[in-house]
Amino acid sequence: MPRLRRRTLAEWTLLTAVLVLVAATAAWQDWLWRADYLLYDVGLSLAARPAPADIVIVAVDDESLARIGRWPWRRAIHATLLDKLRQADAAVVGLDIILSEADANDPEGDRVLAEAIRKNGRVVLPVIQLGLGPGLIAEGRPIKQFSQAAARLGHIESQLDTDGISRSIYLWGGVGAARHPQLALAMLQVSDPEIAARHARNTANQDSGTTESTTWSREQWVHPQFAGPPGTYRTISYVDVLTGAVGGD
Repeated sequence: MPRLRRRTLAEWTLLTAVLVLVAATAAWQDWLWRADYLLYDVGLSLAARPAPADIVIVAVDDESLARIGRWPWRRAIHATLLDKLRQADAAVVGLDIILSEADANDPEGDRVLAEAIRKNGRVVLPVIQLGLGPGLIAEGRPIKQFSQAAARLGHIESQLDTDGISRSIYLWGGVGAARHPQLALAMLQVSDPEIAARHARNTANQDSGTTESTTWSREQWVHPQFAGPPGTYRTISYVDVLTGAVGGD
């Protein structure tokens, strides 16, 4: 019997060691990511909730491209959109369009758009990552004319998982220091500063880093509880806003 117990103990020890090795290898090689993502996505779908009625996406869709023309559009067109949204008393506007270069062919359009941004008073513009080379990053901010007129700037960096789907974001990011809120958080800072303050940047890091750095810093990694799949939020056509085909509700 002692000999049998020793053999059994040796077999279980070997089996345990093999299982630990397999588990460690699976974690190291990320073998189970598909299962992890599937379980996460199923859980997220079960927790789906109605999209807030006061959030509306103004989409650059096929109809708008057909009626307005090829992209990019003249910046005076975006100015008209902002004027329409101001008249509709939109609480905040996230203008997710890259404006990091002046329009050399239409400087008047730049002036008109900057004035529309200023008059609206609630426009948030995006900051993007610009690649300078391997591991070298710069901030792509709106030109001074636009950034000075905007209510806030917000970064639009997104995190893509292995399967190419974005499930998480960093609430703060920027070159050298995470000084820019994520675009949605920047919009919340304009529309509801009290709630936005709950996601304030780490005060210990607020003065660290410089814009001369060439690395992108991040803070506060979160997995948002998405309301649902694409199409969950109310979407209206850009051209319908321009023409007044939709109301201000």
